[in-house]
Amino acid sequence: MNKWELYDALIESIPLEARVEYCCRGTWQAYVEAPGGAGLASLLLSGRTPYLQARLWDSWHGRPLRDLAALCRSWEPQEAAIGTAALTAWHTGRHPVPAARETDAPPRRWDVFQLLRERCRGKTVSVVGHFRGAECLRETAGRFLVFEREPREGDYPDTAEEFLLPGSDVVILTGMTLTNKTLPRLLELARGAFVAVTGPSVPLAPVLFSFGADALFSMTVRDPAACRQAVGGPEGRGFLPFVEKTELWRDKTF
Repeated sequence: MNKWELYDALIESIPLEARVEYCCRGTWQAYVEAPGGAGLASLLLSGRTPYLQARLWDSWHGRPLRDLAALCRSWEPQEAAIGTAALTAWHTGRHPVPAARETDAPPRRWDVFQLLRERCRGKTVSVVGHFRGAECLRETAGRFLVFEREPREGDYPDTAEEFLLPGSDVVILTGMTLTNKTLPRLLELARGAFVAVTGPSVPLAPVLFSFGADALFSMTVRDPAACRQAVGGPEGRGFLPFVEKTELWRDKTF
């Protein structure tokens, strides 16, 4: 498979007339506003150390969103995250929040790992990315593997994915794999498994199903003004009250 095919499919589905309305590299997240919605993407941070202050990319305001999204192909970490945020602004930002919810209702707080827990029972489960909530799967899985670029105790290094990921029954990938360019290869390695991609960096784009994903879990910004301020603030992680967890499945039944 052409490794760029997945990226090109996401980029080229953005209309040429769509324009960037706001663009910011926060301390923990990249953030982009576009017609119809806004999008986030986690920054690729060395040593999990956030930036000291946000940076407004105002030179992009009013320019084609598709051009900004094309930065997802960049090897420069900030540019790649901004490009991914442009993808989520279009694909996830325009995705409707779950029906029958009031605007002032508290944000949806499902846990993707609890949601998939029974699917993982007795299975070989591989998780790419060290998620705090993923440990609940260890209790039900027959075999439980965690791969991480900066491994913690009990994790495998990401270089072990080539050897250990094939043969998994369930694979859960962090959306940051889109930004760091490992997603196409991981989807190849996970062929035959049920594959979920989760996190704010995930574009809710059905085209990802044709590349091997089965379920997408992301976040729709429900209050762009408040989210913009939170992402650009010194803490940078205070955006959660202003987003709604959203999902897209290849097969609605599970």
